[in-house]
Amino acid sequence: MINGSNQFNGDLLLLARNLRGLTQKQLIKLMDDTNITQGTLSKIEHGLLEPNQKQVELIANALSFRKNFFFQHVPLYDFAYSFFRSRKSVSISNHKAIQAKADLYRLHIHKFLDAIEFEPELEEISKINFVSKDPSDIANVIKRVWNVPRGPVYNITCMLERAGIIIIPMNFGGANMDGFCHLSCDGIPPIIYINKNLPLDRYRFSLIHELGHLLMHRIPSENQENEANTFAASFLMPDKELQSDFSYGLSLQKFAELKKCWGVSMQALIHKAWSLGKLTDRGLKYYQIELSKRGYRKKEPVELDNFKETPSTLSELLKVHLEELQYSEEELCQLTGMYKDELQEMYGLKTKQKVKLRLVS
Repeated sequence: MINGSNQFNGDLLLLARNLRGLTQKQLIKLMDDTNITQGTLSKIEHGLLEPNQKQVELIANALSFRKNFFFQHVPLYDFAYSFFRSRKSVSISNHKAIQAKADLYRLHIHKFLDAIEFEPELEEISKINFVSKDPSDIANVIKRVWNVPRGPVYNITCMLERAGIIIIPMNFGGANMDGFCHLSCDGIPPIIYINKNLPLDRYRFSLIHELGHLLMHRIPSENQENEANTFAASFLMPDKELQSDFSYGLSLQKFAELKKCWGVSMQALIHKAWSLGKLTDRGLKYYQIELSKRGYRKKEPVELDNFKETPSTLSELLKVHLEELQYSEEELCQLTGMYKDELQEMYGLKTKQKVKLRLVS
């Protein structure tokens, strides 16, 4: 077994089933074996029954995992440890599938870090103390501690990774969700899971929104979403620096130009101008109506060509294993209990193509 344990881990059966979006009945139907009833499967999931070798093979094949996957023993956590940012309601089944994928990444990271020393360059967020509980004050403190220069923040991803936060872009499927985070626990650094299909301005805002959760909400609170939004707005659009930008000639064109400068959405800038008293309530409503009429609430017209957000920590963990520790892709599959195609999809591994050569006569 992968870690010397002979005990089947029912939690990983539940994780795999949620990842595949299957109910117990659906999984039983896939296995097509009369020796596994729903009662048997339920007892295996809850650790009340140890499956025999044939049952393990049936479960593993039906869920497309290697058998050794189910004999790992790494702590898993439920939703209480996560902060989800959803724009609309997300179904329970989608939540479970997304959480299962996140837990799978955590399980892998736990294994990858066994052989790698992870040393952040910037002050880790767990070591920073804040006197004030005001989100804007906290944003100012963290920027000072990390020595973030005045003006736009051009590479949020790099900054967060230098502080030891792992960023994982994910495809959330049909879930209308921006991102969520896991707090640091059991030697695993804090992780931000971000919807990789977001427009870049929203992607950047969501990263800082999740940073706000990691800093301020170790215990969930009723107002945590508003606080995280305030934190992100203060971090990316400092009041003092935006005052002059909003002092004259406000228009949709002006907000589009400011978007290219600050790397945030026109909607966020319009709301910021209103919060600073540069727009009246009537002016705010006017711009909101204009954005809707032009379809800008779904897709704004300005691209952020001068901003790049490309995570690297996760790929570096794989690179160290493949190049320095001399793991083959097959050995990585054995380590994680995954099959090659899915591991390649999760980490962007590309199979080297064999090129046919012939001598020139």
